[in-house]
Amino acid sequence: MKKVFFVIIILLILAGCQKEPVNPYDVLNSYITTWEEQNFSNMYEEYLQAESKENVPQQVFEEKYKEVYELFEMENLKVEVLDQEVE
Repeated sequence: MKKVFFVIIILLILAGCQKEPVNPYDVLNSYITTWEEQNFSNMYEEYLQAESKENVPQQVFEEKYKEVYELFEMENLKVEVLDQEVE
C-alpha cells in the first residue's frame, strides 16, 4: 500500500512540473505573422531549431528569403490557416 501511495505522489509531483501545453497553432500563427512582416532575423532566432542554425548561418537564411521575395516579386504576403483545431 505504501508503494502505491508513493508512486501516486511521485506522479503528481511530476505532473505538476510539466510545462503548460503549447498550442501548435499559436506558434504557427506567430511564425506566419513574423513571415508576413518579413522579419527574417526573428524567424531565424525564434523558430529555427538549433541543429538547423548550425547548418545554416543567419545571413544565408535571411538572404534566401529575400531572394525568394525578389524572384517572385512578392508583396503583402498573406497566409491563412484554415483549421486551427487541436486534436
